[in-house]
Amino acid sequence: MIEHSPVKYVFIIGLFISFFLDGSISLIFSHLLFGHLLFVPNITFIWLFYNMYFVSRMDIHVLWWAALAGLLYDWYYSGIIGIYVLAFPLAIYIGKLLYKYLPYNILTAMLEFVISFAFINFFAFALNRLMSVTNMAGSFFLSHAFLPTIAFNLVVFLLLYVPIGVMFDRIE
Repeated sequence: MIEHSPVKYVFIIGLFISFFLDGSISLIFSHLLFGHLLFVPNITFIWLFYNMYFVSRMDIHVLWWAALAGLLYDWYYSGIIGIYVLAFPLAIYIGKLLYKYLPYNILTAMLEFVISFAFINFFAFALNRLMSVTNMAGSFFLSHAFLPTIAFNLVVFLLLYVPIGVMFDRIE
């Protein structure tokens, strides 16, 4: 029963913090993140994924929250409404499907995260190409934006996996 659970408050506060961490990390480390290789931090999706993965026994409507986070992400960071509002919930849905069939451990969590996160990046790139927002070649995107972004976010994911998992175990 989620009505009186602290999980919902931790989820909302964490979503708010992660949303602003994306912009803060980008601003503070912009000289490192946006040089020859493009590292795009996406702490918001990492937080949504953790909630889908660790709090799956409770109904906190992560898909709806993912859509809201995507809307805010579109509005605040990209300026094009619709890309992340679709990408975040679809990636969480993909993660939920994989969660049903894979065992519960850090290796499968990494696999689910990489697949879901790759979907977001390719989906956003494809829509931006379709709308002529970018003229970046697919091979350049893959080598200079996608792979560094996946690597950066996977490191963040792994660093936070145990602390976030322990936190959710304690508050449930």
